[in-house]
Amino acid sequence: MCRWCHWVAACVLVCLAACRHAAVEPVCDSDGHCYRLTADAVISSPVAWDWDGDGIKEIVVSSWDGFFYLVDHRLRDLPGWPKWSGKGFFSSPALADLDTDGTPEMLVGSEAGRRFAWRFDGADVAGFPIDLGYPIWASPTVLDAQRIAIGDRSRMRVFDRDGQAAAGWPQPIEGWPDATAAAGRGILALTTLTPGDVSKGWIYAWRENGELLDGYPVELKMDSDSSPALADLDGKGKLWIIFGDDQGWLHVMDLDSRERAGFPVRSRGPKPGPTPTPHPPGGNVYSIEASPAVADLEGDGRYEIAVGSWDGRMYVWDDAGALRPGWPVVVENQIISSAALGDHFLIALQRA
Repeated sequence: MCRWCHWVAACVLVCLAACRHAAVEPVCDSDGHCYRLTADAVISSPVAWDWDGDGIKEIVVSSWDGFFYLVDHRLRDLPGWPKWSGKGFFSSPALADLDTDGTPEMLVGSEAGRRFAWRFDGADVAGFPIDLGYPIWASPTVLDAQRIAIGDRSRMRVFDRDGQAAAGWPQPIEGWPDATAAAGRGILALTTLTPGDVSKGWIYAWRENGELLDGYPVELKMDSDSSPALADLDGKGKLWIIFGDDQGWLHVMDLDSRERAGFPVRSRGPKPGPTPTPHPPGGNVYSIEASPAVADLEGDGRYEIAVGSWDGRMYVWDDAGALRPGWPVVVENQIISSAALGDHFLIALQRA
């Protein structure tokens, strides 16, 4: 191809990228319920905050269509938004007040392997973006206003507010985290998977200074997409790490990697009628890919664990591994999203 033709082709590509449309306009019904179509799937979970101080929260969410959106309560783009990243976003956003001015910045990882941090006005935070070199599937975990944890291929990282590696980090890991790390009381826990090999997964636990806890990592019989939860199930100051795996087991481990009495427990698997498609391909219909939610749902001082499965059921187990009366609840398709808990209710979304 001639040199002039190369120049024209490059200009066309730049113009196409610059002229890319984020999405169609939002549509709202008479009750004020709004929706907005994007050009590709939204895997990310949204986060809401009142950045402009008008008493109405704005919403941040990312999409595989390549855009990171900041919208108002009627899903309209705010000035300076959305932001674009090639290959899009699988990661969900997190908020952290990096400059300690009382207003949080927005953090997210991209499929292109970059970790971004933006201010409300759309400006990059100093020191960002950071090129990590591999697609980022995990979402950031904010340890405090000064440190942010996120996993990428073969490494668990903790950054300071300037985007520099925190003392003791990164740490090597087996596999690749699709999950978001859990943090609490100086402990950081993470599950990993192995792309292309569902038989390999691990659960890790460190102190926040990067010290690996004795007994970890634990190799799992299959991989894990489930973001772990940390909970003091007995109210005695002892933390438990709670997570699912792709073989359908829900694990509850202490910080010495020992399973709690009554655990692990497993999803029931295939049920009468159409069987949900296993995930990943060649995987297991028992799979617990969703992240567990932990709360005292019955108000009796004991914690329950709520989590959905690829077998099309929503489960609630007590802290001894027994199913609560009325559970599981059967739905029409897989549950891969995590449950939301509130006063006397539980919400989970199934795969359409």
